[in-house]
Amino acid sequence: MSSRPSRFQSSAAILLFALLHAGCERDNTFKAPPPPTVTVENPVIEEVTTSLEFPGRLEAASRAEIRARVNGFLRSVEFEPGMVVDEGALLFTIEPEPFEADLAVAVAAKAQAEASLKLANERVRRIEAAAERDAATEFEVLEARAERDEKAAQVQAAEANVQTAQINLGYTRVYAPFAGRLSENLVDIGNLVSGAEATLLTTIVTDDPIRAYFNIDERKLLNFLKTRPAPQDAANEEAPPAFLQLLDGTQYPQEGFVDFANNEVDAATGVIRARAVFPNADERLYPGLFVRVRIPKEAKQQILVPEIAIQRDQIGPYLLAVNDQNTVVRKDVELGVSADSKRRIILTGIEPTDRVIVIGLQRARPGAPVNPQTAQAAPAPAATGSEG
Repeated sequence: MSSRPSRFQSSAAILLFALLHAGCERDNTFKAPPPPTVTVENPVIEEVTTSLEFPGRLEAASRAEIRARVNGFLRSVEFEPGMVVDEGALLFTIEPEPFEADLAVAVAAKAQAEASLKLANERVRRIEAAAERDAATEFEVLEARAERDEKAAQVQAAEANVQTAQINLGYTRVYAPFAGRLSENLVDIGNLVSGAEATLLTTIVTDDPIRAYFNIDERKLLNFLKTRPAPQDAANEEAPPAFLQLLDGTQYPQEGFVDFANNEVDAATGVIRARAVFPNADERLYPGLFVRVRIPKEAKQQILVPEIAIQRDQIGPYLLAVNDQNTVVRKDVELGVSADSKRRIILTGIEPTDRVIVIGLQRARPGAPVNPQTAQAAPAPAATGSEG
């Protein structure tokens, strides 16, 4: 067999060499990708009502501990746990029989004292008449009058004993001191309760209206005092409005007002205690809940940008914007409070005409070119800023 290559093999080798030679002569210059596309927005100028915000706790407008005031066995419980009752509603009954007996003894003692007084008055009358006829001495007259006064004092003491017995008998029936919501009964029927130890039977609260207590630190207090009316105008000043945010982030729909602030700053903590009152007819608020109290401060024009556009590093907060040459530039800014859940007030560092990058931040680098596209901004709700 011949070892020389065939004509077909020679032709294939020549073709492969030509293709390789042609490929080596092509231009291998790198072409940069097009600039990344980013979405930009102009900052919005709106009137924003800034406010001060404080953490606080809700407390009942009225709260009372219902306690036993006499000794005895608990006879009945006249309510269901959690029930809303009117003022004067019967809550508990303590066995009344021992106190009924005490009252009967006191009434009898009073009758006895009145009978003795009647007799003493008659004796005085007779001795005074005898003294006018020189049939009785002056000492006998004084003695009879002293005995009469003693009997009168005994009647007064007996009347006080009757009153005390009536009061103690009244304490065997325990009533609601005001309208409100009851806790559970803390003592069951048949147990001995003590007036000396003031056994706790239940508690009652009034939660409409309900109060929110919070502390104002010195910095915010000084900020508030700058806008406070002059003392001569304070009498005509309306109570500052207040709003509530619950722990789950929802806003309580009803407006309240600040009705109290303490008369001095606590030197140990540097705060002053204050209180706001809110209507609670629908019982959406319960005493003890954690809340945030927001007090509107002032309304003025502010520059707003979306929260998603704000970047932070070791230097501080900044925005990325696009200049006239479509190049990314860094804008160091001073942040204000949140205007709402999606926008932040910018105090300095940005102008209304700046094109701020809001989408595509991960593809933008200061000094790098980009392809800016304008965002279709949806109408935003009215802004209210809160200083936490």
